Amino acid sequence: MPIDMPENRLSKEKSPYLLHHASNPVEWHPWSDEAFFTAEEMDRPVFLSIGYSSCHWCHVMEKDCFEDVQVAELLNEAFICVKVDREERPDIDGLYMSVCQHMTGGGGWPLTIIMTPDRRPFFAATYLPKYPKMGLPGLIEIIPKIKEMWRNDRANLMAAADDAMRAISSPRPGTQVPSPGDKISKDAWEPTRGLLQDAYEGLVSSFDERHGGFGTRPKFPSPHNIMFLLRFWSRTGNENALRKAVRTLTAMSMGGIRDQLAGGFHRYSTDEAWLVPHFEKMLYDQAMMALAYTQAFEATKDASFADTARDTISFVLKEMTTKEGAFISSIDADSEGVEGRYYLWTKAEVKKVLGKKDAEFAIDAFGMSDEGNFDEGGEPKGANVLHMPLSIDALASHTGDGPEKVAARLMAVRGKLLEARRTRQSPDIDDKVLADWNGLMIAALARASRVFGEPSYARVAERAASFVLERMKGPEGRPMHRYKDGEAGIPAMLEDGAFMTWGLIELHQATLDGRWLKAAIAMKDDMVARFWDEKGGGGFFMAPEDEGHLPVRIKAFHDEATPSGQSVAVHCLFALSRLVSDRKMHDMASATVRASRHEVASEPWVHCHLMNALDLGLGPSFHVMLRGDPEDDEFKAMLAEHRKRFLPNVLLSHEPAKGARATAQVCTDKECREPTSNVKRMLRDMGIRE
Repeated sequence: MPIDMPENRLSKEKSPYLLHHASNPVEWHPWSDEAFFTAEEMDRPVFLSIGYSSCHWCHVMEKDCFEDVQVAELLNEAFICVKVDREERPDIDGLYMSVCQHMTGGGGWPLTIIMTPDRRPFFAATYLPKYPKMGLPGLIEIIPKIKEMWRNDRANLMAAADDAMRAISSPRPGTQVPSPGDKISKDAWEPTRGLLQDAYEGLVSSFDERHGGFGTRPKFPSPHNIMFLLRFWSRTGNENALRKAVRTLTAMSMGGIRDQLAGGFHRYSTDEAWLVPHFEKMLYDQAMMALAYTQAFEATKDASFADTARDTISFVLKEMTTKEGAFISSIDADSEGVEGRYYLWTKAEVKKVLGKKDAEFAIDAFGMSDEGNFDEGGEPKGANVLHMPLSIDALASHTGDGPEKVAARLMAVRGKLLEARRTRQSPDIDDKVLADWNGLMIAALARASRVFGEPSYARVAERAASFVLERMKGPEGRPMHRYKDGEAGIPAMLEDGAFMTWGLIELHQATLDGRWLKAAIAMKDDMVARFWDEKGGGGFFMAPEDEGHLPVRIKAFHDEATPSGQSVAVHCLFALSRLVSDRKMHDMASATVRASRHEVASEPWVHCHLMNALDLGLGPSFHVMLRGDPEDDEFKAMLAEHRKRFLPNVLLSHEPAKGARATAQVCTDKECREPTSNVKRMLRDMGIRE
């Protein structure tokens, strides 16, 4: 690429991903009406490329294609080219990823879509090389063919576009869609507890007994699935559900998917054994994993789960927190142009840092070998992803030292290796702040604060919540999705409202401060006003109606890397309805579950967070109003009884009464018991007998 290549239209964007492409020879446009008006005026299709900053294969496609002058010239002559950061515009990504899955049977990033000037897609793919390789067609061949078809065989392209739009616009077979204006029928399909059993059976049918987790390679953490197993165990007493959750969490914490030096988790594992990851670190993964490990500690009291949760939080606080107290989006997979190079070690490198004796210990502890376990990206032979093939007890038996001595020694060598690693060229960061992912991290910090008795976590969560609520606002106080370089932008999506509401509810549960409950209700109200489908029978749209940039306004129910915004909205509505005794919110949550029936009834196991929400909605669930002085010993004793147990369907609130004796009043959806100062009576009112 010429050194003096002028910048394209992406140079004025905020997204680090878009800015990275600003010097490509491709004449990129950001997603805008101007781009599509230009396409219509010039009678050209639109080439849409969607990716994100820490995506390894996005970098590969940029190097292979978008930095290549020959490919760029073909793209510029045939199309109007549009670049989108999927993290900034999850609504655009969600719609066109659905198209890709319909057309190709799969999806991923970078996402490649070619469409008409009125935004109707007729071609979809993921990564494409310049020339054909790995069974993939090359852009150098695809572009001239589509250019020719656009000129001389446009009818076939239009037919493909019509088919794609029908597929993503139409309900699935068997779905009964209410007519506009219809009221939600009380005798419509109603989910029952049997649906939770169906979800459990479907989920565990793909369980990997050897390595933990679900399915084969590549293997994703899916912490919302783990949280469902914990809830299912709590509801049913099914020890197998707990065993599978414990097995998976243990395997991930010891695997290469976890950064064994700095903490935190990489995106996913390329193999079945959680050994070799794709190395990007996403904020949402840290938040969801911290939540899963915290809840696992609540359920099992296994200290290793608490250690992993704390370790993950510590990583976020050190590496992914802005000076204003918000959390950045991600850390790249690549450094020095190679995926994972920052994280890999040879035995020789370890010996150089630690010396012979400690190096021998570290090599055993981290499962290193001369040949290495990583051979991608042109790394030299002998590169190792650090992992823990042996538990502390097993390592102690192997070395002949006691577990405490081994743990201390392991901590010492970790510190030395981490210090040495920090002298390497570090991966790039994407420092934009996203409201939805911050909401997840706020929820994780708040939950960890009350479970581990760490007030500092709650203070960090409060600071982040205040940042989002106060700084991420647009005109007339409208919530915004993204904050970068001192500026809030992009109107909030469903996930922003839902995930922030969840974070604020968890913050209220951690602090019992009523201002966070009020903030949660206000966030919920805005979410309902902008995304609720009043005419179509319930459920939430992904994007606000006034954005107007997409041909179809979609609802997404299934979970992906994060829980769906739909499922978190349902969870929040059920929780708030219990906390403030508002039946309307309960009915709205129930209507959303019913609106999902065509997807959920057939495959409930791919909607595990909706099952988590349904578990709360079906009950039994409890609202416990604590009255009294938080400094009073009786009040503290009542609070401690809640916080030492895994009680996923119990919600607390607090009514200050300084000087009065502490009492607890337990309410269900049907009745409220008499207030009591007796801890055992309070527990009996919640159905807990000891």
